[in-house]
Amino acid sequence: MKWTQFLLVCSLLCTTCYAEEVKQSTDEIEAKKVANTDVKAELEKQEAIDLGNLKTLPDNLEPFNRGVFSFNEFLLKYIADPILSGYNFIVPESARESISNFYKNILFPVRFINNGLQGEWEDAEIELKRFSLNTTVGILGFFDPASKQGLRTLDEDTGLTFQKWGWEDPNYLVLPALGPSSTRDALGKIPDYFMSPPTYINEYMSPVLAANELSLVIDTLVDQLNTDYDAYDTAKILYSLIRIANQTMEKEAKDRAEGKTETEIAITALTVDERPSTGAQQSIFSMYNKPRTKEFMKKPSSSKIQIEGIEEELPYSHWIQKFPAPIVYIVPGFGSHRNGRSVKYLAETYFNQGFSVVSVSSTMNWEFLRFGSDTVFPGYGPRDAEDMLNALTIIDNQLREKHPGLIQKKAVVGFSLGGYQVMLMASMDEEQREKYVKFDRYVALNAPVDIISALNKLDSYYKELLAIPLEERAHKIKSLLIRSYMASKVFNKIRVDQFFVVNEKGDRVKLKLSDEPVPNFPVNETQAKFLTGLYFRLTLSRLAYVTQTKEDIGILPAEISKWSRRENYNYLVRYINFSDYQRLFIEPYFAREDEGGITPEQLTNRSNVKFHGDKLKANGQVRLILNKNDFVISVEDIAWLEEKLGKDNVQTFEMGGHMGNYGTTEFRKALLHTVRDLRAYDKPKELKK
Repeated sequence: MKWTQFLLVCSLLCTTCYAEEVKQSTDEIEAKKVANTDVKAELEKQEAIDLGNLKTLPDNLEPFNRGVFSFNEFLLKYIADPILSGYNFIVPESARESISNFYKNILFPVRFINNGLQGEWEDAEIELKRFSLNTTVGILGFFDPASKQGLRTLDEDTGLTFQKWGWEDPNYLVLPALGPSSTRDALGKIPDYFMSPPTYINEYMSPVLAANELSLVIDTLVDQLNTDYDAYDTAKILYSLIRIANQTMEKEAKDRAEGKTETEIAITALTVDERPSTGAQQSIFSMYNKPRTKEFMKKPSSSKIQIEGIEEELPYSHWIQKFPAPIVYIVPGFGSHRNGRSVKYLAETYFNQGFSVVSVSSTMNWEFLRFGSDTVFPGYGPRDAEDMLNALTIIDNQLREKHPGLIQKKAVVGFSLGGYQVMLMASMDEEQREKYVKFDRYVALNAPVDIISALNKLDSYYKELLAIPLEERAHKIKSLLIRSYMASKVFNKIRVDQFFVVNEKGDRVKLKLSDEPVPNFPVNETQAKFLTGLYFRLTLSRLAYVTQTKEDIGILPAEISKWSRRENYNYLVRYINFSDYQRLFIEPYFAREDEGGITPEQLTNRSNVKFHGDKLKANGQVRLILNKNDFVISVEDIAWLEEKLGKDNVQTFEMGGHMGNYGTTEFRKALLHTVRDLRAYDKPKELKK
């Protein structure tokens, strides 16, 4: 208890010793708020999906919780991560998973007793059977034969017992060292402690076993902390959903999935009895883009550059070959971080084929906005493309100094918004391009031509569930989010190739329905659109919030502070769509004389790739990979690109939606084909596998 008290005191000190405010006077902020009163009143008349009514855990202790979270983040990144990295190096993953099985087995009394307290006698009987089988046949629980025999388990504890008894609305609470919890679950940890056998065996047993559990997810947690602008908010949402999911979704599926494993229960509860036949559904697969090797899942090497006029340095990630090689610069999609899973997936694909690789965060990601651009409000395509090109130029100069002779021909590859920016880079005047790094190849993947229309379509996807009556909407959205979380446990283990087949011409044209069994897809067309739109809306709201830390235009309802953000977040998600962001943020900013005095009409025209069509055609080194059922680009736009660039330079797939086919073998072949000729040699023997 003394150690816990020490952590609690430290976290309180963290909370009281720091406050982040925007660098503007109170008078300036108040004046802008008065000026925007009419605008706010207009926004608040719009019908909106209020995510604040989802009844996830209320966060009335947010400033305190954020202080504890910051302290936990320090412990995780600077103490736990170095120690567990050494532990992971010494102890194989299979051994750590066996220890994890032992830990779960030895906590049998916690689950057994709480099932009894909840009156779940059938679940208590299953727990008893599991414990008996795993303790004997499974050798003290180091192995899990019970799951193979269909004996499922539910993560029951006293917190969930309190919920069953009527404690329905606890407050979110972050515990020192222990992480996300709630007032109800924190109180429940006390009886759980006394029900736990390790408590009576050895005082160090529980911490050691808990550390082993942490070792299995430490890389993912640290990666999330490093890439997410507000990992606290993400952790809160996930904790709420996981607790709800454990208590509801699996319970609802119990009668229909008797004797099945936990994974099968999840997918049975989620199925909508259809395959992902539409572009929106297939786009969901993009969430599962990730490297195939554990080495690339880890944090890559990184360096920093100094952008003129910006005080702090911009980080970038790199994977540099030890021999002379061409280099690929990856420009991510809307809001993506340089270490995002899709970025690492592309980096791995290129690196394993003998290319060096560099990645930079998107111009509409918090990191680039703070450290890479002097633009306060990103979103004007030509300006963002030039800011990105400026950063890549400085990076290229630094790498050539650090690695003389190793950097050969250069390609820039962008996906989604990044692909759109790559096309704008390729469309620059020769005189303008002279200032920047010269690329031998420009590759755009799933790139929109009309970026404003594409982003507005994503906003329309967010509104898909507005057709549901208001009184039912929160429940439907919550169920859908839980459905997505549960489905991720299943689909993370499935190859995208299982859902697609290739015809004789090599085009991806239809779904694989019978060759090998795969689970039914968990979301229908409307739900897939909403999930896609929701991700975009949440990303946009975070971006808008970061812009207000640079220049407050008085649109937010509450004071800007690091320790209290919930009210402002809810407001932005509820009221600010991309049209509003363009009208209230981008257009007034670029209408200023010092930013070029660009009119809204000029901004719209110049943001469309067709405006730069002749220059794009003249480049001669542009290659595209597009999906015909991608919602960010029309069939007419694809035809226009084929006419401008030539069909040989535009590879199209019939299916895949927006980035949903990246995990397929055929996509990787097309990806490498766009830059294969930049290599002046065969792949070195040590890279052949």
